[in-house]
Amino acid sequence: MLKFLARADWVLKGPIFEARAMDAQGWEMRFRVQPIPGTDRVQIVGLDLGVPDVDDDVLQANAARCRVFFAMKEDSYLPMVVSLLRQSVGAARRAELDGLKRFVNARVKNGDLVGAHMYSGRVLGDDGENAGQMHGNDQIAMDYIYGRLLHETPDAMKRLDDVTTDATVRHAVVSKLHDLMQAVYWTRAELLRAAAADDLDFELPTEVQVGRDSFGGVLPHR
Repeated sequence: MLKFLARADWVLKGPIFEARAMDAQGWEMRFRVQPIPGTDRVQIVGLDLGVPDVDDDVLQANAARCRVFFAMKEDSYLPMVVSLLRQSVGAARRAELDGLKRFVNARVKNGDLVGAHMYSGRVLGDDGENAGQMHGNDQIAMDYIYGRLLHETPDAMKRLDDVTTDATVRHAVVSKLHDLMQAVYWTRAELLRAAAADDLDFELPTEVQVGRDSFGGVLPHR
């Protein structure tokens, strides 16, 4: 659990985690428009997908940091951390943690980021072998991580060719990493809450519990 806490503190900082408030619902997308000359109408010239414009180096660094929470063989695999936490508390708090378990499992499953809320792909009639197939942002994010950032898996690279724009890919990666970071955030909070209430069947060192806000975040030094 100490390694999980250290990794959580490390990953829950920077432009991706800070891009959206914890209580925000979804990402704010905005059409860019410009006037049509000689008329009182406007035309759509672009779409802002609402995620920060981070470069590949930032994406790669965050994906590498986050991988320990969604890769099944890692000792900070988030569903396993939640399972260990639930096994380490009494029945009453274990029941309270059922919601956290569902929250995490809706975002990480079988070593993948899951839970699509946006789709992209080739429409029927487009050129290419995958015309008519749509990919969720969870699939797009995993394909980008394993087809471009960390590895060059052929199937993942091929699916990425179906995605409409680089902006769509970037939105998928940022949004799914942020979903994962939210799950890490709440898992850290519940672990420290249980420790503060002396509900764990093991002890966390005092030094990892002090100097934190009510959700487990490390307070800045003064």
